[in-house]
Amino acid sequence: GGAKSDVWAQIIADVLGVAVRRPVHGDASHAAALIAAVGAGAFASEQEAIEKGVAFGPAIAPDPQRAALYDRLFDRYRRVKELMTEINHEISGG
Repeated sequence: GGAKSDVWAQIIADVLGVAVRRPVHGDASHAAALIAAVGAGAFASEQEAIEKGVAFGPAIAPDPQRAALYDRLFDRYRRVKELMTEINHEISGG
């Protein structure tokens, strides 16, 4: 799925402006097993389960140029949303 996509991880890093690290084995069943292990007392906390039960791949750093582009596009999106909200209000008779 998307969680395993290098492209998606890069987009997240760029939009948030932070490095992203993904688990090597990032499927839901692994997470569920770790949560069950915490519940069964195998780990003292969720943090311990993550530290001992999850291996992370290399960090994906944000690209400053793409981050700046996403910021500009988000500003444009907010302006369009404001205009559309006003137009939708007029159309609905409100």
